[in-house]
Amino acid sequence: MRVPFRLNSSDIDATAILMTDVPMVQFGLETPAGHVVGPAEAAALGATVAAGTNMLYYRFGLPLLGGGKPAHAGVWHAVLGIGDREASAFAASVGKYAARYSVSVHAYSNVRMAANLTQSGFEPGATLVVRATLTEFGIPLAGTCKVQAELRRPDGTQTVISLAEVEPGVFETDLVANLAGVYQFRVLANGWTHRGEAFTREQLLTGVTVVGGNSPSPTTPPADHRDAFFCCLLGCLLKNEALGRFLAQHNIDTAALQRCVRVCCDARNVAPGRGLAGREGVEGPPATDVVGNLRELLSRPEFANVLRQLAGDPGY
Repeated sequence: MRVPFRLNSSDIDATAILMTDVPMVQFGLETPAGHVVGPAEAAALGATVAAGTNMLYYRFGLPLLGGGKPAHAGVWHAVLGIGDREASAFAASVGKYAARYSVSVHAYSNVRMAANLTQSGFEPGATLVVRATLTEFGIPLAGTCKVQAELRRPDGTQTVISLAEVEPGVFETDLVANLAGVYQFRVLANGWTHRGEAFTREQLLTGVTVVGGNSPSPTTPPADHRDAFFCCLLGCLLKNEALGRFLAQHNIDTAALQRCVRVCCDARNVAPGRGLAGREGVEGPPATDVVGNLRELLSRPEFANVLRQLAGDPGY
């Protein structure tokens, strides 16, 4: 069996890959001149030949010197066959004389297609724009190519959309995404190089729309450092011995006050967790108004007298 594939003079190297469900298929390459290159000859010519589990591939630079002649542009063939020894062994083990296979060829080339998809939004009703650019050695391929996109909609329906050439070598189309879900595009290009050699290119693109997709992302409110200031202030004041004596004279339990301040300040580390729990729909610990509690403490007349006393205390 011969599977054709086309290379052109702008291609730099190529990789031909055979995948099969059973290791019984022989794989070779036929150049445009008709010379068949097997694994041993390909390796001798500098190509990479490697085998894996039910897989064999050739990776070779272009041109390839097959049969003493350089092979480059033209129609190549992947030559597949089953040898007598492999066929007999396989038929004896499974009782049939057939094998499934897949052949794919990838080329690294100076003929390039760059396709992209942009969206006006992410909710149903947004406009999807598919744009493809074809160049050869960086020069637009103008007037010699055709580009189409095979579209699969979220509901499974399919259609083919033609892209119009809006500029030299630039092709574009747009559509309204009325359904919520994934839009899959297979962009296919075929045409002729500047030397008149045929080529094909393809690329996959994906667009997505969801209900509420244009809603702004959640943000974290700016940090409020006032509670940290009050905690620092009270912590410093309560460590002062003169303040402790003054509070004791006015029947204020300094230890209880320190515990109160400690509880309020420790609550600063609980509030963010509650906010996260609220966004996730999980009930968190009760919120504590740290700033409000500390302000209430400072507003008591006893504290005002203490602060005035401390202001005139040279030992503080």
